[in-house]
Amino acid sequence: MPSGTKPKSAESWDEALKASRQGEVARAREICATISGLADAFPGAPEYLLGRCLAESESGLEEAIELLTHVTQVNPKHILAPQVLALALMRAGREGEAAGHLKRTGLPHNLDLLAQMALTM
Repeated sequence: MPSGTKPKSAESWDEALKASRQGEVARAREICATISGLADAFPGAPEYLLGRCLAESESGLEEAIELLTHVTQVNPKHILAPQVLALALMRAGREGEAAGHLKRTGLPHNLDLLAQMALTM
């Protein structure tokens, strides 16, 4: 692969996130459906990506919460899933539940909490 070129799956992730951030949730769903093959290498990968798209776009927050909860169960070592789940919970008005997921983060220090707070503002 040439230097600076992303693997196709990484491009798909970027495209899905970009689509959801632009309010094109249906397009993000289509893209997420095409990367289902990643589940073998990364348990919960398709669910994480769709859940993240929904959480960031504030579209279908309850579905995002369901998907991301599933990801944290099948892949408890997923570093970002608890934070994105916390984002979805906060945006759904469930701050008490969100706090527990922020405290469970696997990142090396609490600066990730500042980043999460910035995302939810």
